[in-house]
Amino acid sequence: MRSYRALVNSLLLTLLAGLSACGGGGGGGSDGGSVSRPVTDSSPSPNPPATHPPPAGQDGPAADPGGTPGKDTPPDQTGGDKPDNEPVPEDDPPPPPPIESICATTIDRCLDLNAASLTRYLGGKRSAASYTFDDGYASSTTIAEIFEQSGWRATFYIVPGTVETLTGWDYWRAIAARGHEIGNHSMTHSIELNDPTLSEQTLMTEIVGAQQLIEQRLGMRPRTIAFPWHMYSARALEIAEKSHLSVRKLAIGESNYEFAFFDLAHDTTPEQALARANAQLTRVVDTDGWLVAGGHGVDGDGWSPVSSQFLRDHLAHAARFSSRLWVDTYEKVARYRACRPLFTPSVFTSAPGKAVVTLTGQHDPRLCTDPLTVAIPVKATLQSGFKASSRSGAAVDAVVVGERLLVSLRPGDEITVEVAPTLARPDTRYR
Repeated sequence: MRSYRALVNSLLLTLLAGLSACGGGGGGGSDGGSVSRPVTDSSPSPNPPATHPPPAGQDGPAADPGGTPGKDTPPDQTGGDKPDNEPVPEDDPPPPPPIESICATTIDRCLDLNAASLTRYLGGKRSAASYTFDDGYASSTTIAEIFEQSGWRATFYIVPGTVETLTGWDYWRAIAARGHEIGNHSMTHSIELNDPTLSEQTLMTEIVGAQQLIEQRLGMRPRTIAFPWHMYSARALEIAEKSHLSVRKLAIGESNYEFAFFDLAHDTTPEQALARANAQLTRVVDTDGWLVAGGHGVDGDGWSPVSSQFLRDHLAHAARFSSRLWVDTYEKVARYRACRPLFTPSVFTSAPGKAVVTLTGQHDPRLCTDPLTVAIPVKATLQSGFKASSRSGAAVDAVVVGERLLVSLRPGDEITVEVAPTLARPDTRYR
């Protein structure tokens, strides 16, 4: 009987030891199999079971001193599953819309509409040059052709009392039709108009009478006058300025204005005359000024004439400054200078993506008839550029030079500016 009880007690002790080891949180066995965990009651036990370390040599997870095993541990670095909260990569964001499309609906994103200004000279040029030729000699046709070859026009001051003898009126009508200016050089070119004893009738005939005769013969009223020998009295100047837009002078009180003599009477050699004229033009361009040249005929015709080659060489020198120099008739430059201070450009949006340009100011409509150039600062570079149209819908030049959009318009005109349309390139991608 004693031996039977001893055997039973031994079996019970062995069984309890095994159960105690399983309840202590032992992991998978040595063969890697899973072990079922007992479901325990959540109520506290008055006699909690004792825990025992796993038997020596038995594999099992080490206790996590910082929390529940497997809950807060980092993901397996050897290729295990990643945590569920890792962000999923998204598609690349769509590219921003091109600036052209933005400006097509909000044009002030590309143009500073509040900073528009009138440029110093037409086309945004900083300096100007006008070439005048006196007396109306027959070689004026050659002079006109030389200027036309450069794309420019000259001014011819004629003496109406001698036209029939020298050229005839059809001659000047044809030159005027080619865009050159025909100006007033007094009726006879035989009276020194600086003589203070001249009668009012003589002054009126030489100045106003000559202007009226040219208008009758050519159908156009001369707007500028050049006095013979650059001589005039105070009264003669008063009459001329009242009846004309401008009087050609040797000096106008501006340091960057220069008068260049295109003759051989002021220099020893033709080479010196050309070098002097070229140097004067260079100074004018460098100082944003106005050069006015005065000559007569060419190639032996007229008083102290220069050669045709003289003109070609000088105009080639002028062409070097084409980006900064405006070459035009005396009247056109004088008109721009007179009208520019009278106006202020006004730019406002009229519709989505469109801006309207106008000129505001008090002026004589008979005086300010030529275009003035408005410059609008550009805030963004566009591959397509801009386009402009008049009130009637006709296309108008709109050119970006540097960081400014340039448009030219006459007082009373209205120009609409918008982004020019672009064609999609073959490599353009749309998302």
